[in-house]
Amino acid sequence: MLDSTQYWKKVGRMSWFDLPALADPVEPLWIDGIGTYHGRNDKVPLESVGSLDSSLRLIHVDRIRLDVFSPGEAFGNRKRRVRGRFRHAGTEYALWVTDPGHERRYLAKLDGAYALDECYLTISLGEPYQGACYKLIAAIIADQEFAS
Repeated sequence: MLDSTQYWKKVGRMSWFDLPALADPVEPLWIDGIGTYHGRNDKVPLESVGSLDSSLRLIHVDRIRLDVFSPGEAFGNRKRRVRGRFRHAGTEYALWVTDPGHERRYLAKLDGAYALDECYLTISLGEPYQGACYKLIAAIIADQEFAS
């Protein structure tokens, strides 16, 4: 539990090579088999959420494709979003990216598909919404970020 009476203090910086020890085992991301129109294996029914032992995972992927597009354009909604498509534990996933830095970086680009090589993803279960919790890419950690 975090103590709100204490301040955080930065005591160091991890290297890219420290991350494998922190990554979760290669297993499905909670419950698979349920997807939305623009997602794949991105939805967990609310009645199943209570049986889960976590809501946050750190996983390693060999590659991820980031799609920048307007999912609601056919209905007059031109809001652009970033979706990440990757394979983990033998399963295909298509999840919305909520990592502020990567979302901003890719929304500044033209609509299209962009590939990132090996990286770590923090996958989160979002707050309940319309009877389900949705899997989200909360953070993307790429090797080149450790070079600076």
